[in-house]
Amino acid sequence: MWHFASLAADRLSEIEQELEDDDSMLGVTARRRLAFLAAALRHDPDDGWQHWVTHEGDPGLASFRQHIQDWLDEDVDLYESEYFDNLWNGQSVSLEFFSSLESSICEALGVELVYGEHPGSSYYAAELKVDIAQANAAAESLGVDFRFQAEDDIAPATQALDTSEANAGVTA
Repeated sequence: MWHFASLAADRLSEIEQELEDDDSMLGVTARRRLAFLAAALRHDPDDGWQHWVTHEGDPGLASFRQHIQDWLDEDVDLYESEYFDNLWNGQSVSLEFFSSLESSICEALGVELVYGEHPGSSYYAAELKVDIAQANAAAESLGVDFRFQAEDDIAPATQALDTSEANAGVTA
């Protein structure tokens, strides 16, 4: 959404230049449509991009797909991490998964939830503190529908949740 808001701001600048251009070949109808879109983009800088997408309709979809593909082809800018979803890596997905379980289940499995190692720490994780075989025996006895695997044993097609300390994964 943030990326499209930025693109919409760029589009607004283009529209304003086009509307100010006295030599523009815009017809009355096209000029009104652009003025309407410009007003919508100015009114709501954060979500105005939604008006832009709606305004362009089906004919604009190819352009939006290309914007998305171009963005996905760029290198990840880790300085923009505050815009990332909280579940953007295996460590945070693992923490989210295990924190959704009852604490008694995590305790029986040997999983410890860490919310900062010390005051001010940004380290958050779900750590497996016992042997994988022991954790799997506990998982079986609890009747949960997942098992732990060593990271080296996880097939590439298997969706896994990484537990940081033990380099182990969880498969459902």
